[in-house]
Amino acid sequence: MSSWIIKAKVTDKSELKTFHNQRGDGSVFSIELLDSHGGEIKCSLYNDEAQKWFPKIEIGKCYTISKGQIRVANKRFQKCDNDYQITFTSFTEVQEIGGIIEEKKIT
Repeated sequence: MSSWIIKAKVTDKSELKTFHNQRGDGSVFSIELLDSHGGEIKCSLYNDEAQKWFPKIEIGKCYTISKGQIRVANKRFQKCDNDYQITFTSFTEVQEIGGIIEEKKIT
């Protein structure tokens, strides 16, 4: 699925963490997004994408995000109630937008 765009507010942002595994060293952080319909989704950013976007994405700001990779969510690593998550790639586009995404709580 490559033709999609999400307009959402960043509600949470993790710290930028480094890791070491058998494939080498890397870095990672994640954000949680909330859209105007109350839908939440987690985005994970690794290595070059983590370094590129960590200083630019801020909690409370609204963005349009497109061209990320949609994957089945690993429920061990997220608190969002969504079966999917977005992983940023080198093709992912992020644009800060003005205006407010009104939060609608799901009850």
